[in-house]
Parts: sequence; C-alpha cells; structure tokens
Amino acid sequence: MEILLAALSAVAYGAADFLGGKASKSAPALVVTGWSQLVGLVSVTMAAAVFGWSRILEADLLWGAGAGVAGAVGLVLLYSGLAVAPMAVVAPITAICAATVPVVVGIASGDRPRPIALVGMALAIPAILLISREDRSDPEVAKISIGRVLGLSMSSGLAFGFFYVAFAQCDTRAGLWPAVAARVASVVLVAGIIAVTGERAQVARGHRLAIIGIGLLDIAANCLYLVASQRGLLSIVSVVASMYPASTVVLAWFVLRERMNRHQLMGVCAAALAVGLVAAGRS
Repeated sequence: MEILLAALSAVAYGAADFLGGKASKSAPALVVTGWSQLVGLVSVTMAAAVFGWSRILEADLLWGAGAGVAGAVGLVLLYSGLAVAPMAVVAPITAICAATVPVVVGIASGDRPRPIALVGMALAIPAILLISREDRSDPEVAKISIGRVLGLSMSSGLAFGFFYVAFAQCDTRAGLWPAVAARVASVVLVAGIIAVTGERAQVARGHRLAIIGIGLLDIAANCLYLVASQRGLLSIVSVVASMYPASTVVLAWFVLRERMNRHQLMGVCAAALAVGLVAAGRS
C-alpha cells in the first residue's frame, strides 16, 4: 500500500510542479509559492481535523515544521528554475538529488544499500550532464545559464531530500497534523521573505485558479507521502515519490509541446534508470 501511496504522491507532485512552472513564467515564484502554500494550509487543516489521530508529540510537530521549511525553500528554487528553463531539464535534476539524500541519510544511519543502488547513484551524474545539454544554436536556449539552472535544480532537490527525511520521522499516531505544522512553517517563512524583499503579494486574476490547483495538488502529495513514509521504509517511498518528473515532463510535452533533444532524452532515460536502480537496491 505504501508504494501505491508514494506513486500517487509522485503524480500529484509532478502535476503541481507543472502548474507552478507555468505560473512562475509570468508571476514571481515567491508569490506563487506563498499563495499556493496558504491554500494548502486551509485544506490540510480541515483534512487533519476529519482524519483520526491518537497522540501528537512535540517531536512530530517539530519534524513537520522542519519539513515545511525545507519544502518551501525547495519549491521557491524549483519554480525559479522552471521559470527560466524547460521542465524536462529542471524536474529530473531536482528529482535525482531529492532521491539521493534519503539514501545518504540511510547509509549514515547504518543502512547498507546493495551495490546496484550505488550504481544508480553513480549513474545520476552523467544523467544530469546529459539532461543539461541544450541545443545552444537555439537563440532562446542560448539565453539560459546552464550553471544557474543546475544550481537552482540541485539546491531544490537537496531541500526536497531533507523534506522526505523529516516527514519520515513522524509517528503514525499523529495523523496529518505534522503536515499542518509543515504548512504553517512554510507559510510563515514565505510570508516573511515576501515582506523583507518587498515583493508584491498580489496575484493576477488569470493565475488564481492555477494557484488553487497548485496548493491542493501539493498538499495532497504531501499527505500521501506522509502516510506512505509512516508505513514503509524511507529508502523505498522517498525514491518512488521522487519519480514525479515523469508526470511533469509528460504534461509539458503534451500541453506546452516542449521538445527534448537526443542528449536530453538519453539523460531522462538515464535518470529514470538511476532512480529505479536506487529503489531496487534498497537495503
């Protein structure tokens, strides 16, 4: 059951990223993140009140808050990357980094992945290089700073990786309340950044529906992952959840008609294989 929940969370994450990437091309990533997080806070609070819980410890709320901060930082970085580069480039790089962090944490905690998982982690390096290889003869692509895109994507992935690890520490008896704590923390963080930077928090009418969709999809994905991580092994559910670029890329391909060159296609395939090998080599 936890594998199915993690897979569904990946689909929801990917769809949310697709909408977030589109909205961030014409609206500040910080504002898109802030409003979508607020939508998620309202919906997850209602859901937590409906679903049962038996015991909520301070540690559960603290881990949830930590996950929320990491998730908010990851989203801002991700949407910033999606605003300047194709989704087929940003999403897989982010996912590889996000999938690797829980594996590293597991090793440090005493896990011993099989050699096949180590092969998958090594394969991630050439996958990132291939995915980042754009056609520089394209005037639009020539404007993209590959270094900047790599920096945003990899930083976002590291933040998401901590998000996965933090949520996995929460007890099942806390129900969805760690997700509420996560969303409170993320809303406060993003609101504070907006206040400090002086960013206008207003959202154009045309983006409001998309932001509602982002908020609902993202919090649904968070809750699905939270439940999956409470019932399954971190090394399994985190890797499955990290496969979200599949839905992002498919949506970008069908809706936006984004094209991938031969090297990028090879890179995406290598990235998928890398994530699969890490999952297959769980300890």
